Amino acid sequence: MSMLKNLNINGSMSPLGQKIRRNITRAISDYSMLKNGDKILVAVSGGIDSSVLLLMLKEIKRKAKIDFALVPVFLDQKFPRLDPAPFKNWLNSIGFELTILEFDSYRMIVEKTRKNKSACGICARMRRGILYSYAFDNGFNKIALGHNRNDLNETVLMNMLFSGKMSGMPPKLRSKDGKNTLIRPLCYVAKDMIEQYGAEARIPILENTFCDEKGGGTRSLVRNILKDLDTKNPKTGENLIASLKNVHLSQLMDKNLWDFDKLERRQ
Repeated sequence: MSMLKNLNINGSMSPLGQKIRRNITRAISDYSMLKNGDKILVAVSGGIDSSVLLLMLKEIKRKAKIDFALVPVFLDQKFPRLDPAPFKNWLNSIGFELTILEFDSYRMIVEKTRKNKSACGICARMRRGILYSYAFDNGFNKIALGHNRNDLNETVLMNMLFSGKMSGMPPKLRSKDGKNTLIRPLCYVAKDMIEQYGAEARIPILENTFCDEKGGGTRSLVRNILKDLDTKNPKTGENLIASLKNVHLSQLMDKNLWDFDKLERRQ
């Protein structure tokens, strides 16, 4: 049984905050995300998802029966009009010292992004490479990412519709080079809950105008599809995540995972 299974979540946090924390704790327990002695790099962007994740992990650490270190790391890619100083000051006020990595990848992202195309894919690959290398070189054994339930659902559908494969963002993953373990403790938490809590707790947001201008693409298309479905069935997001935990291989078509050749009609 996970050491976090019986975590006491009662406290001064609002009911919404407690609900988010319970979902995070459940994900941590379900996928064995935390262990005693972990040194975790929390990748923060100044956005609401990673900020809420950091706050919740801090509270979980305070109450847990295991000890682990949390170090927020911000990657300054030199986007225009993006000053990390206010975000750093806020983290200092809640007891965190922010590590800022400076890497001027903005120009490379602009140069490599085709006209009228989203810059998200190129930017994400660069971010991963920088953070992975820093984590490995500085003794972190895990990287916590702020991807929420919506992100996981969108990625699965994007891959199915535009790449012809069933894959997504697993809650826990070993990087391809084998050097880093990634965890996504927000995998059960819906985006709207995070945004509501952010407003409720008055968490400051670091706006990235470049992402607003150059984002979009297929993810925005899939996101709008899911929003439309959610208006018709509010359990859409919940059911999609549940389906990723309830896979019936014999009902799919992958011959590498299910041996159709040996199936025989019973006499």
